[in-house]
Amino acid sequence: MVIRGEGRRTSKMMHVGIKKTQSKLGYNEPTATIVWKSIIDSKRNATDIILWNIFPFHPYKDGLLSNRTPLDAELVEGIKYLNLLRNLVKDAVIITIGKKSHETLLSCEIEHFAVPHPANGGANKYRQEIAKLLKVMVSNN
Repeated sequence: MVIRGEGRRTSKMMHVGIKKTQSKLGYNEPTATIVWKSIIDSKRNATDIILWNIFPFHPYKDGLLSNRTPLDAELVEGIKYLNLLRNLVKDAVIITIGKKSHETLLSCEIEHFAVPHPANGGANKYRQEIAKLLKVMVSNN
């Protein structure tokens, strides 16, 4: 997602079951925070980067603000949308985050680099791998 200009809050300020801090400041999803910090630390222009989920719809479990791993059929469906995006951004370098996206692109023979997912204890390994990769990409530009 690329947002230009000043952001605007679109979520409701007051929502039952949401912490007061989240109501005031919005949500701070840990994985997104780690990923965006790695982009900022790389000195790359954030408008040169598009973040795209391998399955671009929110797979959820029943319950508040939950998430689940996409099913194999959903990953295959996601490739259709990735290919549409690739047609729009023809010179894009693709970096997969996590095993599911890596394995899916590998099975479709789509060229990409892979880094571990920062969730579930993988944050430090992700930070190391993405920093190395982005450093090489910056020096090659």
